[in-house]
Amino acid sequence: LHAEPVLAALEAGKHIVCTKPLATTLEDCEKMAALVRQTGLKFVMAQTWRVLPKVAAAKRAVDEGQIGRINFIETGYIHDLRRICERTTWRVTVPQQFLFGGGAHAIDCLRWFAGDVVEVSAFARNSEVIAGYPIEDIWILNLKFASGALGRILVMCGSVNSSHDIHQHVQIYGTKGTIIGLDIGVDGESEHTTLETQPLQFAGVPIDGHAGELVVYFHNMAKWLENDEAPKPDVVDGSRAVAVGVAAQESLRTGRAVRVQNRF
Repeated sequence: LHAEPVLAALEAGKHIVCTKPLATTLEDCEKMAALVRQTGLKFVMAQTWRVLPKVAAAKRAVDEGQIGRINFIETGYIHDLRRICERTTWRVTVPQQFLFGGGAHAIDCLRWFAGDVVEVSAFARNSEVIAGYPIEDIWILNLKFASGALGRILVMCGSVNSSHDIHQHVQIYGTKGTIIGLDIGVDGESEHTTLETQPLQFAGVPIDGHAGELVVYFHNMAKWLENDEAPKPDVVDGSRAVAVGVAAQESLRTGRAVRVQNRF
């Protein structure tokens, strides 16, 4: 339901901080991307995984070239959503498509590391764990990136008593080394080391959870506005993440790999 209020706000001359997903259709993404370009207003997708300390630490290591070029990368949005669905019953009765809900985090995460996804092959099923949930809550996405790298995403929303460590995990296999979580092993070094994390804080006060992650985005938006800088991730990043989900749905329907639309 983001498109209507986003378009109205842009038409009213307002800058936008939008949570994920941007939308669930390519048509809505195209409308929002076009209006952002037309108005010149600033738009940021609040993809909160980008500010998670463990994910940000891995990104710094990749950007510094510590593991070379990415060959394969994977992550997962792995959650037991039963209690959340009991509190927010619309997720079941509407129902919410978790591929775009929680899955948007994982899709954006891999795009942040490896760039645009050009092809998707997907499988999905219903776990029968979330009472009354009528559509797929388990998705496996096999990805090919424009760079040639390969990737995989698991969206598992009916995970029963799984380790919290596996949620928001990132594994990256490069030409010079490997990152699994905060563990990094580099070619030629016998000992693995631990990536250094930087805790989230605002005005010197530690912050945590979704609320803390969004504080970071609002603080960043203030800086982007003050310095007239382009926000990241932007409306095109949000659109391209949605396009991966749309391609996954088409792959599930046809049983074939599907090309991803990246022009917005």
